[in-house]
Amino acid sequence: MGVLESATSAEVVSLSRTGAAGNDQPSLDPLHDAPSGVAAQGSPQAATLVAGKTRTTYEVCVALPVFNAETSIDVTLKKVLEFARQHPTWEFVFVDDGSRDRTGQILRGRVLSLEVGDPEVAGRVRVISLRANRGKGFVIRHAALASTAECFLFTDGDLAYSLDQLDTLREALRTAEVAVGCRAQPSGDFAAEPARRIMGIVFNRLARLVTGLSLPDTQAGLKGFRGPAAREIFSRCRIADFAFDVEVLYLARRLGCSITRVTARVSGTHAASGTSVRIIRDPWVMLRSLVSIRTFSAMGRYQLAARAATTSDRGAQNA
Repeated sequence: MGVLESATSAEVVSLSRTGAAGNDQPSLDPLHDAPSGVAAQGSPQAATLVAGKTRTTYEVCVALPVFNAETSIDVTLKKVLEFARQHPTWEFVFVDDGSRDRTGQILRGRVLSLEVGDPEVAGRVRVISLRANRGKGFVIRHAALASTAECFLFTDGDLAYSLDQLDTLREALRTAEVAVGCRAQPSGDFAAEPARRIMGIVFNRLARLVTGLSLPDTQAGLKGFRGPAAREIFSRCRIADFAFDVEVLYLARRLGCSITRVTARVSGTHAASGTSVRIIRDPWVMLRSLVSIRTFSAMGRYQLAARAATTSDRGAQNA
């Protein structure tokens, strides 16, 4: 089981929209600092002061975790840039989870080149590169806690879900604090390679049994959160492996967040692709992580009681 820890600046190769690793830009801890965004003149983003720097607060922050994706990252970035041009109040954060290939280098180079031709869009695209592979849960947590946007969304970096579905998440967050993409929705697309589908069904049933969650699909890489809810939830997360989605939803429910479901449609090419799931080893890792969620909760590691007491005190003061 992967347990989350805070990254130090030494673990971060870069946290910037531009510049390759090893340049004169400082390495920053994504939990505590981040470069400023560049808002278009007259755009509705608000400029805030963070650690002595002017930083733009966007309506939406979208995190895209990537790993060893050098053969596909150009296509992904092209689609993200096209989508970004249609959403001038959104920022996009690529998080390279310690890739062993040139994924991070390619991303930084492409965004640097973009600053010449389209500086406004380049100002809304950031790249975080970690020196070591830490797991999707670790990556998403850091992106969420670094975000100051009104809403935080994440989707798979290989664009298993078309980017237009992010609009659906954003709309759902107007009436709920957490929006969860579900492939098992009546109009959803859950066609997948058999091994992946079987593992998904088994894991979801285990998750519901161990945590009491009632969602039909916990693992779709398409989720959204209002900013305050994201900070409340991700600041408590401890799981870095497959089970991090379940931990996030478990905490959302325990914290009393309102949750809504949206249909998640998997792209045909992704549904037909192979799976990285290791049939022998991963089920045991998943089960151990699920049990750990309940263990952490019982031991008070999530500090849910402290949060409940704070909420109660505020209610009494407002009464």
